[in-house]
Amino acid sequence: MSTYPTSPREMTRGMAYFPRMLDKIRLHARGELGTDYHENLGHATAL
Repeated sequence: MSTYPTSPREMTRGMAYFPRMLDKIRLHARGELGTDYHENLGHATAL
């Protein structure tokens, strides 16, 4: 798996952001999520 999450435009069963969210969760759990993403962990952002 890459150390970058998938594109926010990738779809899974009609949900656009879901695959990216799962990638971020998996990467963070393994300690591989890039530090650029840490500042916004747990905060909703406008798509």
